[in-house]
Amino acid sequence: MKSISAVLNKEIAVSGTTKSILMILFFSFVMFASSLIRIHTPFSPVPFTLQTFALFMAVYYLNLKELGISQAIYILAGIIGAPVFAAGLTGAMALVGPTAGYLAGFIAAGIVMSLMKPSMEKYGFAGMAAVFSAGMAIIYLMGAAHLAFVYGMGIKGALAAGILPFIAADAVKIIAAASLRKTARK
Repeated sequence: MKSISAVLNKEIAVSGTTKSILMILFFSFVMFASSLIRIHTPFSPVPFTLQTFALFMAVYYLNLKELGISQAIYILAGIIGAPVFAAGLTGAMALVGPTAGYLAGFIAAGIVMSLMKPSMEKYGFAGMAAVFSAGMAIIYLMGAAHLAFVYGMGIKGALAAGILPFIAADAVKIIAAASLRKTARK
């Protein structure tokens, strides 16, 4: 199975800049598409999505700058009114809604994971699982902090609604993403 980068490099003649722009836009779209795969639950205002898995995949293909731009495009699209967020909020409401901390966490986690990846890739599956786990911890921290202090749930409520329900599903995403390390190489 060919990776996206391999197809762009070998099958389609593109310059480095064009490839970079296409990859940035592709992963911005993947973040949006993965937000559409959502499961709402009665115990959390935050839905289950595949966005963290999409972010993990972006870490494989994008460098730090590209990843930051990709996430910024995704978030800015929602802020200006495109219906791209999992909670269904757009504009300024997205900045105070239940998923706002997670959105900020995507950017922070993307930066940290991109910085960690070069030194951890040599450890194979375990190294990439550690990278993705660190990113997930950042997303949880920022998402729960927002739920606790801005959304008004308090710390216990934020843990109960913003972290605990997601741990098992996110562990599966981490394992799946780390397992794809050989397929996803540039």
